[in-house]
Amino acid sequence: MSNFQEQERRDLFVKAYRKYYKFCKRCESYEYRNDLPRFGYNDRITMQMMDQKYKNASLEKLESVLIEIQRAENVLRGNEAIQFPFEIFIDPEEILESFGTSGNLLRGHADIKDLRNLSRKKVKKK
Repeated sequence: MSNFQEQERRDLFVKAYRKYYKFCKRCESYEYRNDLPRFGYNDRITMQMMDQKYKNASLEKLESVLIEIQRAENVLRGNEAIQFPFEIFIDPEEILESFGTSGNLLRGHADIKDLRNLSRKKVKKK
Protein backbone atom coordinates (compact mmCIF):
# COMPACT_ATOMS: atom_id res chain seq x y z
CA MET A 1 0.00 0.00 0.00
CA SER A 2 1.45 3.35 -0.99
CA ASN A 3 1.83 6.26 1.41
CA PHE A 4 -0.99 8.09 -0.37
CA GLN A 5 -3.39 5.16 0.05
CA GLU A 6 -2.37 4.74 3.68
CA GLN A 7 -2.96 8.44 4.36
CA GLU A 8 -6.34 8.27 2.61
CA ARG A 9 -7.29 5.23 4.71
CA ARG A 10 -6.22 7.00 7.91
CA ASP A 11 -8.20 10.12 6.98
CA LEU A 12 -11.27 8.01 6.25
CA PHE A 13 -10.89 6.23 9.60
CA VAL A 14 -10.70 9.58 11.43
CA LYS A 15 -13.78 10.80 9.56
CA ALA A 16 -15.72 7.62 10.43
CA TYR A 17 -14.56 7.80 14.05
CA ARG A 18 -15.66 11.42 14.45
CA LYS A 19 -18.98 10.81 12.71
CA TYR A 20 -19.68 7.80 14.93
CA TYR A 21 -18.75 9.79 18.04
CA LYS A 22 -21.19 12.57 17.08
CA PHE A 23 -23.87 9.96 16.34
CA CYS A 24 -23.41 8.35 19.76
CA LYS A 25 -23.61 11.72 21.52
CA ARG A 26 -26.75 12.57 19.59
CA CYS A 27 -28.28 9.20 20.55
CA GLU A 28 -27.45 9.82 24.21
CA SER A 29 -29.09 13.23 24.02
CA TYR A 30 -32.19 11.73 22.38
CA GLU A 31 -32.35 9.00 25.04
CA TYR A 32 -32.07 11.58 27.82
CA ARG A 33 -34.78 13.86 26.41
CA ASN A 34 -37.20 10.98 25.91
CA ASP A 35 -36.24 9.04 29.04
CA LEU A 36 -35.39 5.98 26.94
CA PRO A 37 -33.13 3.17 28.12
CA ARG A 38 -31.20 2.87 24.82
CA PHE A 39 -31.60 4.17 21.30
CA GLY A 40 -29.66 3.56 18.15
CA TYR A 41 -29.04 0.56 16.14
CA ASN A 42 -28.44 -2.53 18.25
CA ASP A 43 -24.80 -2.86 17.25
CA ARG A 44 -23.81 0.45 18.84
CA ILE A 45 -20.38 -0.07 20.38
CA THR A 46 -18.05 1.97 22.57
CA MET A 47 -15.50 4.29 20.99
CA GLN A 48 -12.66 2.10 22.24
CA MET A 49 -14.21 -0.95 20.56
CA MET A 50 -14.63 1.03 17.34
CA ASP A 51 -10.98 2.05 17.47
CA GLN A 52 -9.87 -1.57 17.86
CA LYS A 53 -12.29 -2.95 15.28
CA TYR A 54 -11.75 -0.50 12.42
CA LYS A 55 -8.29 1.03 12.96
CA ASN A 56 -6.69 -1.25 10.35
CA ALA A 57 -9.76 -1.76 8.17
CA SER A 58 -9.64 -1.39 4.40
CA LEU A 59 -10.98 1.62 2.50
CA GLU A 60 -14.01 -0.35 1.34
CA LYS A 61 -14.88 -1.42 4.89
CA LEU A 62 -14.53 2.15 6.20
CA GLU A 63 -16.74 3.45 3.40
CA SER A 64 -19.40 0.88 4.27
CA VAL A 65 -19.15 1.93 7.94
CA LEU A 66 -19.74 5.57 6.93
CA ILE A 67 -22.81 4.51 4.94
CA GLU A 68 -24.15 2.56 7.94
CA ILE A 69 -23.63 5.55 10.22
CA GLN A 70 -25.39 7.81 7.71
CA ARG A 71 -28.39 5.46 7.60
CA ALA A 72 -28.55 5.34 11.40
CA GLU A 73 -28.32 9.16 11.55
CA ASN A 74 -31.22 9.43 9.11
CA VAL A 75 -33.36 7.22 11.36
CA LEU A 76 -32.41 9.33 14.36
CA ARG A 77 -33.21 12.58 12.52
CA GLY A 78 -36.61 11.17 11.57
CA ASN A 79 -37.36 10.23 15.17
CA GLU A 80 -36.23 13.64 16.40
CA ALA A 81 -38.48 15.33 13.84
CA ILE A 82 -41.46 13.28 15.04
CA GLN A 83 -40.77 13.73 18.77
CA PHE A 84 -39.75 17.40 18.59
CA PRO A 85 -41.52 18.92 15.57
CA PHE A 86 -40.89 22.53 16.62
CA GLU A 87 -37.14 22.20 17.27
CA ILE A 88 -34.33 22.40 14.76
CA PHE A 89 -31.13 20.49 15.42
CA ILE A 90 -28.10 22.07 13.75
CA ASP A 91 -24.59 20.67 13.75
CA PRO A 92 -22.18 23.48 12.78
CA GLU A 93 -19.48 21.02 11.74
CA GLU A 94 -21.88 19.37 9.30
CA ILE A 95 -22.62 22.75 7.73
CA LEU A 96 -18.93 23.60 7.42
CA GLU A 97 -18.20 20.13 6.02
CA SER A 98 -20.66 20.71 3.19
CA PHE A 99 -18.58 23.67 1.99
CA GLY A 100 -15.61 21.39 1.27
CA THR A 101 -12.36 23.29 0.91
CA SER A 102 -14.00 26.61 1.70
CA GLY A 103 -15.05 25.01 5.00
CA ASN A 104 -11.37 24.77 5.89
CA LEU A 105 -11.05 28.50 5.32
CA LEU A 106 -14.06 29.13 7.55
CA ARG A 107 -12.62 26.89 10.24
CA GLY A 108 -9.48 29.01 10.22
CA HIS A 109 -11.47 32.16 10.96
CA ALA A 110 -14.12 30.83 13.31
CA ASP A 111 -13.53 28.61 16.28
CA ILE A 112 -15.75 25.50 16.09
CA LYS A 113 -16.41 25.71 19.84
CA ASP A 114 -17.79 29.22 19.38
CA LEU A 115 -20.09 27.95 16.61
CA ARG A 116 -21.29 25.10 18.82
CA ASN A 117 -22.06 27.53 21.63
CA LEU A 118 -24.03 29.76 19.26
CA SER A 119 -26.17 26.85 18.10
CA ARG A 120 -26.95 25.78 21.67
CA LYS A 121 -27.85 29.16 23.14
CA LYS A 122 -31.42 29.45 24.26
CA VAL A 123 -33.42 32.64 24.37
CA LYS A 124 -34.75 33.47 27.81
CA LYS A 125 -38.44 34.23 27.99
CA LYS A 126 -39.52 37.39 29.79
